[in-house]
Amino acid sequence: MKPSDIWKLDLDYRAKVVLLALLDYGVRAWPRQSTLSTKCGMNKRTLQRTLDELRLSGRITTKTRGKALTYTIVDLRQSVTSTCDTGASEIRLRVTGTDAAVSYGSELVHLTSPPNQASATALGGWEVQDDMANRIKQRDPRADIKSQCSVCRRVLVSHGLSDRDALGAWRLLLEHWARSGNDAYSTLKHHTENLGGARDVAKVVLHRLQGVA
Repeated sequence: MKPSDIWKLDLDYRAKVVLLALLDYGVRAWPRQSTLSTKCGMNKRTLQRTLDELRLSGRITTKTRGKALTYTIVDLRQSVTSTCDTGASEIRLRVTGTDAAVSYGSELVHLTSPPNQASATALGGWEVQDDMANRIKQRDPRADIKSQCSVCRRVLVSHGLSDRDALGAWRLLLEHWARSGNDAYSTLKHHTENLGGARDVAKVVLHRLQGVA
């Protein structure tokens, strides 16, 4: 991906600036956030929020590299999508010129394309009731529940949770979101890190999430 490609993306200027700053290091980089913050002319809070938005949209992926995060810029211009029986779609993304399954939040996740808002709540049982949505909106007025539903379901299923367990985990995430104001994806991302040594990843993830609601 070239700088000229980033300027063509349908993103706000902050996201473009962060992508351009990362691209200065190459499509895979591990700069300190303080360095990246200075380079982009943003405070750390704005930078972190922008990075979270880029991760949520699938424009970048991250993984732990020692004490640092490694950022990988994902080129979404070429992709092939297929749909499995569970309703989750998996995509092969072109990264550094080679098709590869891209991780999202951890090495164990096969990420999909950006959230499909139309299909996010089309799955039985995943609909968010009005009272829950209202509670979340009170805590987080900018909450995009449909997009979060789509991404969280895909991440949960990718970690090996059954549809039933994934749905239960989603409800726990919603309850935590409504109570704390911390969005579902950020909470899920935090609890799906450092799973490399787990024997039963799905069980570990579910156990961790049972403590958030």
